[in-house]
Amino acid sequence: MHSSLQRLAILLLVLPRHAKSYDVPPVDAYFRRMGHSIVVIGDYLYVQGGEISWDAGNGTAIGQFSDIYANRVNKTLSLPIAESWNNATVQWIETDSVVSAPSLRLPALWPQGDSFFTWGGSKRFGLPVEDSLLWQFTTDGAGGGNWTSSQPANMETFSSIRRTTAAARASCRGVGLYLGGYAAPQTDVAFNDDTKAFPVPGLLTYDMETATWSNKTSKPGLNNYGTSVYGAATCLEDYGNKGVFITIGGQMETDLSAYSDNGLTLFETSTLSLYDVDADQWLKQKVSGEAPEQRDRTCLSTAHGQNGSLDIYMYGGIQKGGTDQVNKVFDDIWILSIPAFTWFKLNVTGTQRSWHDCVIIGSQLVSVGGLGAGVRFNESVQFNDRDEWRQGLGVLDLASMTWADGFNANSTAYESPQVVKDWYRDNDFRNNNWTSDDVKQLFTNSAKSTNSTNTTDPIDAGTVASEADGQKISIGSIVGGVIGGVVALVAILGTGFWYMRRRKSKNSKASTAIDTPNEGKKEDPLRYWAETHTQQWYYAELNGRPGLFQLPSEGSERPAELGPHAEGHIPIERRRGISELSGSSPEMKG
Repeated sequence: MHSSLQRLAILLLVLPRHAKSYDVPPVDAYFRRMGHSIVVIGDYLYVQGGEISWDAGNGTAIGQFSDIYANRVNKTLSLPIAESWNNATVQWIETDSVVSAPSLRLPALWPQGDSFFTWGGSKRFGLPVEDSLLWQFTTDGAGGGNWTSSQPANMETFSSIRRTTAAARASCRGVGLYLGGYAAPQTDVAFNDDTKAFPVPGLLTYDMETATWSNKTSKPGLNNYGTSVYGAATCLEDYGNKGVFITIGGQMETDLSAYSDNGLTLFETSTLSLYDVDADQWLKQKVSGEAPEQRDRTCLSTAHGQNGSLDIYMYGGIQKGGTDQVNKVFDDIWILSIPAFTWFKLNVTGTQRSWHDCVIIGSQLVSVGGLGAGVRFNESVQFNDRDEWRQGLGVLDLASMTWADGFNANSTAYESPQVVKDWYRDNDFRNNNWTSDDVKQLFTNSAKSTNSTNTTDPIDAGTVASEADGQKISIGSIVGGVIGGVVALVAILGTGFWYMRRRKSKNSKASTAIDTPNEGKKEDPLRYWAETHTQQWYYAELNGRPGLFQLPSEGSERPAELGPHAEGHIPIERRRGISELSGSSPEMKG
């Protein structure tokens, strides 16, 4: 710790006398933002944590090692998504953090209703670390809010947990998940040797409804070491009883005594690790199609295809080249479509980017911050590279597959790219090369299936996907005013046959149920699956557009304000908390 204070004193001596600290620098002075996390709550996109650099006035960035205080983001920021904006003129909304609420690099953000929890992350080198607490930010509906600490229901378990950083993080149906990461003096007060850092195995979960923590094993299910550093994760909320946590990319560390961040052992992208939250079970599944190059520090966000698929978008990332080599920073964009378990590379690129975060809102992928290309192992160089995007904001229109310099609040509903639609038209996902019977059962028995030859004009499945803490919510919560009072009767009576008859008689203009049986599973496997599945699935039309719906099962509904996780897709009609997402889970007792 003594050496840390010495380094801090030296840095303070060499600070430019005119240096000023910014959480939001002037647009023309902006250089880079990195290490933050984002989450959508209501009509606002929130940005928490991370670091920032800007022009000091002479063309040189105030960066990571030139001004130790200047580039730590100390405020909670937000942008509106109920109105359109341009990245050169949009004004950030700034909320002061309370003194003890940490501003950390790579924090997890777990949404719940009109608030989000934050856990994990690291301080800057040389800065003191506060006690490891869980914090909750309650929004005010205007882009701001208030921070409060949250007390655990099982203090004994929580007291044994040590905070890490660089974990794979997401939330599933009201449960925050935080996989691995590494520990150092900048992460937790329990670690006081600033010459050491080490990977920490394990999966930490936090039930936001009961305030209960669990520290679960991740070996050998994840790998023989149980480690994951700088991985990305999201939740497949339509699968299993409580969702499926899926992790992509990152480093698998084999030496638990030290961590060097050389990127020499990266997870494969051709075989992925899955965690069934309810079953507490790790699974593996092979992925078809051309696999992306291995990487870490990428961003993920999911969108519901109109045929019921879950499309996981992956943008950018980095492949470390070692201390003497230039890193490889990616600009490519991929889709992993579920349940096809197939990779699709999109014919569009962004700017080379890592250390960023992204989220899909309607039919737009919004990317926030990130470091650029051609950078070496020393990240201070990355901060001196001016971002191509004003304020680090880029927006990809997923309908036209073109980048824009602003956000369109009136964008259309998300629709899968044609190459993804073609796969589901030509293939039956039930015939996938399933790695195990457990995986096959999970993705064929508990899912909103997607194989259908009737894909010419399907209804947007995003509008019927779970958006209330990942649970299957009533159809009335989704189509709302279109079918109004009829939906209330659906939730009460809970039978597809009665509902379809009632809907025909009471609201034929809004929806016409299709109650004729399918002629055969070969002609339309989606309808066959719906008609033979144990859950209550049915076909219906909304405004003349056919689609697949599921009636709520007994005990499955939860209040609509319990939102999904941060890596998820937010249909433009109905924005809820989204998560990218992830907390810490060392399997050590301090």
